[in-house]
Amino acid sequence: MKALLFAVLLGLLPASRAAPATLLPRCQLALAAIRPLAFYIAPSGAGRGRVVHVLLGIRFPFGEFGIDGLGRAVPLGLAALAVPGRPDRAFDSVAAERVLSELSLSAVVVRRPFGYLCLLTDRGRVVGWLRANRQLEPSPVPGWRLILARARWSFELAPHRTRRPARHRGG
Repeated sequence: MKALLFAVLLGLLPASRAAPATLLPRCQLALAAIRPLAFYIAPSGAGRGRVVHVLLGIRFPFGEFGIDGLGRAVPLGLAALAVPGRPDRAFDSVAAERVLSELSLSAVVVRRPFGYLCLLTDRGRVVGWLRANRQLEPSPVPGWRLILARARWSFELAPHRTRRPARHRGG
């Protein structure tokens, strides 16, 4: 999926030709209403383990971005260059809220088989996305519970902002 985003950004693939005009305003409303719901560190792969991924949503996650060890948003595809940090629930929650308040919406919309991706930017760099289905409603991140179950480290925020205990796995 990240390769597709870069292909669109480089102009190799068409972006938002068929995106409905009402999609960007809906994504803007969603961006204003979402909050961090869960955090995780992916189990393995190039650059993974350096970035704490933040799942965004209202009742269920339909977006994602990553933060590094300094609490900065990590551009998509550049996780290997991120400053590594240790998972810390309090630090990650505060950093995610701060970064989320600084994110903006790109004018580029990526059409996907399930619907659309609205791209989130930080200082002009694409750092995350929000999913919308063909009816322009938020679309859940596929397998998000499985992602959290397989993660090296993860925790979820309860709906009323009380934290569940963190789970630690190896490494």
